[in-house]
Amino acid sequence: MNSECGNVWGIKGNAGESDISWQYKYMMNEFRLHDKLCGFVFTEFHDVVNEFNGYYKIDNGDKDLGYDQYGMTLKDLHSQDYLGCDFAPMTTVKEGDEISVPLFGSSFTDERHGKLLRIDWQLTCQDPIDGDFIADGGEIGVVWSGYGTFSAGQIDFTVPTHDGVAMLTFGLFDGDERVMQNAILFDVDGEKNALVVAPSELSSSFKNTIPTAMGKVSGLGKGSFEAEIKTSDIPEFENADSLILVFEASTRHPMSHDYGEEESGEHIDLAYMLGYRCDPGANRNSFVQTDANKWGGMLEVSVDGKVIDEIYISDDPADSRGALSHHYQPVDDLLEEAGTYGTLCDIRIPSDLLLKLKDKESFTLTLTMKDEKGLSIFSRTSGRYGLGIIFKAE
Repeated sequence: MNSECGNVWGIKGNAGESDISWQYKYMMNEFRLHDKLCGFVFTEFHDVVNEFNGYYKIDNGDKDLGYDQYGMTLKDLHSQDYLGCDFAPMTTVKEGDEISVPLFGSSFTDERHGKLLRIDWQLTCQDPIDGDFIADGGEIGVVWSGYGTFSAGQIDFTVPTHDGVAMLTFGLFDGDERVMQNAILFDVDGEKNALVVAPSELSSSFKNTIPTAMGKVSGLGKGSFEAEIKTSDIPEFENADSLILVFEASTRHPMSHDYGEEESGEHIDLAYMLGYRCDPGANRNSFVQTDANKWGGMLEVSVDGKVIDEIYISDDPADSRGALSHHYQPVDDLLEEAGTYGTLCDIRIPSDLLLKLKDKESFTLTLTMKDEKGLSIFSRTSGRYGLGIIFKAE
């Protein structure tokens, strides 16, 4: 029995108020993988004092774990009959790699012992530019052995031609009844036939600009990011009938640790039990998990000073959907905006403007946050989609 487990310790200065969903899913899988572990006590049921790792917030408000992306709920992770895998929650792979994922069953009930159950699996490539597609899938039969942990076969596939996130889902079925579902992710290191601009290349007019080791760049309050784009760098631009711009963006709420101790005031030791008097934003590991409180603002997108779109960015979320922002954390015992991700912005350059751009060697892209809500632009190795700023000619 694990008498106490949570999402606070193991991180220098504790994890602050950050996403629990990624680690919790991995923790449940590890618990069920080990036959002799028969139970656990998770702390906390809701956030308390300086431990912001509850299922619910300190005021009993809801947290959004983001499991719907995987066709799952928290209930799946607590299923008495559980299907898991002995594999990392996310793995970087290359096109053409041969992958084998060992599956295991774990049973705390005799309801299905001795029955032939079915495992349905599917590998889906997430392509925000050309559309998601199913790359592989299949069925596996498994006799549900008995109490404890046992082998449930394995899933074999070849990594498809793709660049970005691929999701492997696997569900356990008893006839037509879905018992539970699980999922792991892969980051396929492929090629895009497009120009990819890294957020680190952007110039900033924000008073406070915050880069991260994962390549995500944020500005606080109002301001703009700009990039000078050479048309010759866009593949097949000369013959293009259309040009699309795709990127991932969120707002960015300010936190005390953004300004350093001198600007934010008195240093607060979050290891002390401060309850409601605690400022979670003073902890450098903090980035508030997605909840009912939204931080929305209007993003204006311009090319050479001409506004081509306005997009309402609803929030700056952080949960298991921001898989790349978990997977590419640079330091094991610190958190840097873990689980953060944004809104997918997909814009087609107006045809009259495209004609003008064809006569130019370069043009200026400007991304302006019109409200005091900050702006984050995500890189290939951060967020949900794995993009950077994409210009694709078609």
